Amino acid sequence: MATGLLATLKARLAEIADWQATETNRDSIRVTIHNYLYADATGLPIDAYKEDGIETLASDVFRHVWRAYPIVPSPLYAAN
Repeated sequence: MATGLLATLKARLAEIADWQATETNRDSIRVTIHNYLYADATGLPIDAYKEDGIETLASDVFRHVWRAYPIVPSPLYAAN
């Protein structure tokens, strides 16, 4: 699931120039994460996670994306 979410986020981030600059762009990324985690086809298993747990995970993912992907490709994960 993590690799699928990462691929989805990278594609979405590539579509939005300077995604961190506006609240609308940031909210778009939050919604992408939230929808991916809740989707029946891609999301977390309902019987293993409560709604507040998924919200916490979505917030954690967003914080990571904020730090690691100010631009795509990520300077944090750049090949040396």
